[in-house]
Amino acid sequence: MQNLEHSERFARIGEVLARNRTLWRTRAFYLTRLPWREQFPALHDYLLELSPAEVDALQENDEQLAESVGSLLPDVRALWALCRLPRLEQRTLNAVPDRFSRDIPGRKWQQVQAFVACASWPELPVLDWCGGKGHLGRLTCSEHGVAGTSMDCDVVMVAEGRRLSTRLHVPLQHEVADALESSGRACVEANRQALALHACGGLHLALMEAAIEKRTRALAISPCCYHLHRPDTYQPQSAQGRSTDLQLTRSELRTAVQQTATAPARTRRQRRQLQAWRLGFDLLQRELRGVDDYLAVPSVPASLTAAGFEATCRHLATLKDLALPVGIDWPAWEARGWERLHWVSAMDVVRMAFRRPLEVWLVLDRVLRLQEAGYEVELGEFCESALTPRNILIRAILP
Repeated sequence: MQNLEHSERFARIGEVLARNRTLWRTRAFYLTRLPWREQFPALHDYLLELSPAEVDALQENDEQLAESVGSLLPDVRALWALCRLPRLEQRTLNAVPDRFSRDIPGRKWQQVQAFVACASWPELPVLDWCGGKGHLGRLTCSEHGVAGTSMDCDVVMVAEGRRLSTRLHVPLQHEVADALESSGRACVEANRQALALHACGGLHLALMEAAIEKRTRALAISPCCYHLHRPDTYQPQSAQGRSTDLQLTRSELRTAVQQTATAPARTRRQRRQLQAWRLGFDLLQRELRGVDDYLAVPSVPASLTAAGFEATCRHLATLKDLALPVGIDWPAWEARGWERLHWVSAMDVVRMAFRRPLEVWLVLDRVLRLQEAGYEVELGEFCESALTPRNILIRAILP
């Protein structure tokens, strides 16, 4: 279905998402019983039979996820067919001296190279939006022999980027500017190519609006973290989006990027441990309060992993003014927390089956906004998802 017009694809994805709201809005972490269980008993039973290893495999592989859930939910299979995007054509980059990549983590450098190979226009000066140290802008300027500007609000990163560009003799200026303020908009000019690799939420939307206002010649944006720097409820960007009744909360926007396949193994283990402990505490507080409802608690500091389950529960109980009786069987409650984590992870497979469709719907909303402003827009993937799950690229140019 790659030949669908952007507007038609957006409409069809939105229709299926709207029809399945209950499935992707249900967060098992907060519940002990799911609202869709009676409607989809075979799906519920299938998920219960999955081993922890099988759940992890589905959570980390989009194709397996879509096939597994799609076998029981035909709408999921249809959604994923609508969401398959073409791989954008990559140009062969000139040989880059090793010193360019010396200060960049390997995965990040590969992402930068893949982005530049797909996204940049040789004749236009560069704006590296929210560019941090300016790695993307520096490679683009070097590749095409053009000058440019990298802007970011982090003073330390801008200073380090300036040092690197000077050392490597790249004509890239570095400016301290806030993407959400006038200082950021002032960096946007007409005769430029504005590049944004993984600028979060409102940051890349701010670039789009400034570029539309200034009639910036070309844009290449790889969106990320749609929930950040935005109001609690998503406001569609395009006229077509505003005509729909599909409303997304900040939590639902987070679902679109809830994939951790590229996170270090240690980080994932630590995250799972804290989740199991929070769930163990949640079961404990339900029994102590006599109320079968989730009790919202702040995020647990990672430092508590060294203190243990009991210390974590006492920390959370103190925050919520919850009295803990003497004689709690802490090992038993911790074991129940791990059991519940497996149940939550298994049930969340359903929600995760909608994460890419939600993301593609959000990206298409941006594509349509740019088209409405007169841009010619191309949409596709600039690298494999194994390199980064946020591998979607919007290329837009004024004719």
